Amino acid sequence: MSFDPGLAQLLRDDLAGEPVTEQKMFGGLCFLSGGHMICGVHRGGTMFRVGKDCSP
Repeated sequence: MSFDPGLAQLLRDDLAGEPVTEQKMFGGLCFLSGGHMICGVHRGGTMFRVGKDCSP
């Protein structure tokens, strides 16, 4: 396994109740909402998708 399963479980716990799916990609595990990646775990730690700035 190329990612920390404990870290993946932390994300699963945090995302519990949200409509997310899991998919192996980028050599790790990604969490998706509506088919779009929101976060994931890989060998080096975590990664998060950051949206564009919506400041006025």
